[in-house]
Amino acid sequence: MPTVATYPALAEEPQTAKALEAYLDTWDVRDKSSEEYKQALDALLSVYRDAYAGLPKAADAAAYDRGLRVLWDLCGVVHSTALSPEVVKHGIDWQEPAVYEGSGDAEVSLADAVSAPLRTALESLPHRCLALLRAVPVDAAGGSSYYDLVADQARQVYLTPQLPEWSPSCPMDVCGSSEPLTRTLILASASYIDLSPKPDWSLAAVAVHEAAHIAWFHSGEVEADPRLLLPIPNERNAFAQMAAFLRGMLSLRDPELKAYVDQHRKAMQDGLVEARGRVTAANALLGLPANDESEHTELPEGIEESKLRGAG
Repeated sequence: MPTVATYPALAEEPQTAKALEAYLDTWDVRDKSSEEYKQALDALLSVYRDAYAGLPKAADAAAYDRGLRVLWDLCGVVHSTALSPEVVKHGIDWQEPAVYEGSGDAEVSLADAVSAPLRTALESLPHRCLALLRAVPVDAAGGSSYYDLVADQARQVYLTPQLPEWSPSCPMDVCGSSEPLTRTLILASASYIDLSPKPDWSLAAVAVHEAAHIAWFHSGEVEADPRLLLPIPNERNAFAQMAAFLRGMLSLRDPELKAYVDQHRKAMQDGLVEARGRVTAANALLGLPANDESEHTELPEGIEESKLRGAG
């Protein structure tokens, strides 16, 4: 289980850190001390409600960055303790967020997001990134594209070169994350190691992965069984979606996009191998066939929580 130190943005404020510590302590013994846990949960939801209400009022870019990090940390607590998203939504008076217009569909320059975070609209992502999302169908029928899938879940994009600094649990090569209550795609605009801008295909693939996380968070299946928020089932679903998208990109026939894909084919194939490997590893823990990439929202009866956390 995580500690207060796992969530740096929450740990910075003494009162917020105190509320988080009480919640984590009582969560461990919630079956034996249900009243203490309820009080601690109410206090945490009060912190959550203030953070959620305060984000739209952030006066400048630094304040917005700070506020988003606090919400992101709080959502991390929700995931790690398998707290029902419906409990959170009710507790903070959540409303569906509006689409962030920003600069409209003017293409953002990733170079502008290398030195500092940049809040933007989905339509402002690099044009080739959007073209790749639009070119890959979600299924063989070819009705909707992965752009439709992402646009249905995301209301804004937050490009940041600093994502590995958000939490000690973030690896140095982390490519993205999300904040589901604001429906924000949080994408690494550049490599944290050498500050080289992320390629368009990678931005597109990570957008699909994170949109899958947002959809999962808001699904009725997760509401019914919040254990699905734990890493193994949650990441399995997102990596399966990502694998399907990467496979579709590698099969594109449009001459212009195919020429681009051919330039990056090796890196894309490596990404596909990694995504499929993550799904296969999760399948082993969940008792599923190794090559199964279909969606599963029912957990095996009697499965230990440690397995859902990837610790067993």
